[in-house]
Amino acid sequence: MTDQLVINELLMSGFLLPWLHFLAIGALAMVLFGEWVTLRGRIEGPRLAVLLRMDFAYMLLAGLVLATGAARAMLGDKPGAYYVGNPVFHAKLGLFVLIGLISIVPTLSFFRWRKAGGADEVAVAQTRRWVTAELLLLPLLPLCGAVLARGW
Repeated sequence: MTDQLVINELLMSGFLLPWLHFLAIGALAMVLFGEWVTLRGRIEGPRLAVLLRMDFAYMLLAGLVLATGAARAMLGDKPGAYYVGNPVFHAKLGLFVLIGLISIVPTLSFFRWRKAGGADEVAVAQTRRWVTAELLLLPLLPLCGAVLARGW
């Protein structure tokens, strides 16, 4: 068997893409939780730099989650029509978009704080609430995935 056939078999057998997708979701959750933990008290200097790097990692991981999810829908075990006509899939996509839209608020805050040289406790607490909302919604994504995998 050639290397390309082995790679295709791994992709099509449902092993590699789900693993990469779950790995990306887990990493995304870890980075988001890291932001949530860091958002306490006043933010300035090194902690602000860490938040900005975590937020950039979050953006990259969200892209990876989207790319691996799209690849699963196109190359996975189920035909694309299964996903297009499934309301759970639409709910999952809508939820992903909602979390992405919510994540804009903390990102804009971090950029404002960088320009201002930091943030006080009130601004940090307000931003932490947005990250909390993301953290509360995030587990619903794999739940929708599990429902989709079971054919509901």
